[in-house]
Amino acid sequence: MEKNKVWIWRAIDGVSRRPLGWELGHGGDASAKKLISRIDSGTCSFVTDEWGGFFRLLPEERHFYGKDLTFPIEGTNSDIRHSLARFHRRSKTTSRSSEMVEAYLNKRQASFIKKFRKA
Repeated sequence: MEKNKVWIWRAIDGVSRRPLGWELGHGGDASAKKLISRIDSGTCSFVTDEWGGFFRLLPEERHFYGKDLTFPIEGTNSDIRHSLARFHRRSKTTSRSSEMVEAYLNKRQASFIKKFRKA
């Protein structure tokens, strides 16, 4: 297993596909919790895959799960990995530099929000 593996935790609006936020961190509860606390208004619903941390962190009545529900964000995750392309892992690409990932995500989110506001 890689020593300094960095996870990109992302949240998007399920209807508009507008990015709501992201967090760089490790694959544990702490990083996911930071993102959830940043975007949760107390009324939003969460659609996730079946990672165990989501069941520990999200309110059951607002948590909907299943791989069949997460296809919108999975597609953009693939685009992000491809765009960063710093080294390859089988058929996908990722980045070793968390600073590069952070800079790219900031730029991508700003661009998307600008485009969203014009529409």
